[in-house]
Amino acid sequence: MAKAQALEPRRRPTAGPAKKTVERILASTAELLDEIGFDDLTTNLIAERADVNVASLYKYFPNKYSVLMALAEQMRELQLELLAEKLQPQGDWRGELQALLDAYVQLFISRPGFAELAAVLSSSPPLREIDEASLAAEARVIAERVVSYGIEGTRADREAMARVMLEAARGVLPLVRRAGPAGRRRLMRELRRMLEAYLESYLET
Repeated sequence: MAKAQALEPRRRPTAGPAKKTVERILASTAELLDEIGFDDLTTNLIAERADVNVASLYKYFPNKYSVLMALAEQMRELQLELLAEKLQPQGDWRGELQALLDAYVQLFISRPGFAELAAVLSSSPPLREIDEASLAAEARVIAERVVSYGIEGTRADREAMARVMLEAARGVLPLVRRAGPAGRRRLMRELRRMLEAYLESYLET
C-alpha cells in the first residue's frame, strides 16, 4: 500500500507536450478503471493505454495511487464547477435540487471512471484523505447556498446537513448507474423525495 508521502505527483506540468502527456495518462486511467477496476489496474497498463513508456509515466507519478490522486483532484474540480453552475436561482430550491441531481447522475453514467473512482476513494486508505477533502469542499458550498432557502443555524450545522445529503446521494447513485432507464427514474424519484423531505424538515422549524 502506498504511503501518504508517496501520493504527490513528481511533476505538475501546466502547458505544452508534458501537460498533454499527463492528460492522456489521466484519461487512460479513467477508462481502465471502468474496464478492469482498481485491483487489476497497474502503471504498466496505464502507460500502454496512454501510449507512453512506463519510464515516462514515472517521471510524473511514482505509483498508481499517485495517478489516482491526480485524477481525484480533477474530479473534485469538476464537482465544484458543477455545484457553482447548478446552485443558481431556479424559482425555488426544488428546481435547484433537481438540476443538481440530474447533473450528478449524468456524471456517474457518462464520465469515464467517475463512479469507479468515487468507490475507490471511499474505500482505499491512502486516498481517503482526498475523498474527505472533496466532500468537505462540496459541503461548504451547499451550506452557503441553503441560507437563501431560509435555512439558518451555525455554519457547522449547515455543513453537517450538507454532508448528510451528499452521503445519501453517494449511496444511491451507484445503484442508479447499474439500473436500466425505468429503474433509474424510480431510484432518482425516491432520492429526490428523501432529500426534499430532509430540507423541508429544516424549513418547518
